[in-house]
Amino acid sequence: MDFIEKNLDCVVSAYVLLTEFVNSLPLQAIKYKLESFSEEVKKSPYVRELKNYVDRVEATSVGKKFIDVQLPDLNGKIQKLSELIGNGKYILLNFWASWCLPCRETNEE
Repeated sequence: MDFIEKNLDCVVSAYVLLTEFVNSLPLQAIKYKLESFSEEVKKSPYVRELKNYVDRVEATSVGKKFIDVQLPDLNGKIQKLSELIGNGKYILLNFWASWCLPCRETNEE
């Protein structure tokens, strides 16, 4: 972080923030750093990616409206999440990873 603080006009600082600190700093700290970078650094692809990260986190943070996903149900019928919400029901979304062998085995049953 000292390097970043001392080199706000260096693209490498944006790269280091993106690759080393993005998952460990609070969102407000990342936003502050983005504003602190020089205008030249703000044009870099690293700052662009950091801004995309901030937008994604803000869009999916607690208290924000959910992203209305559409996925097939067990019978193959496409369901929108928004169509399932309401009437005091609880909705459990279970996402699995295609690289996870136990997940894949469960889905093949």
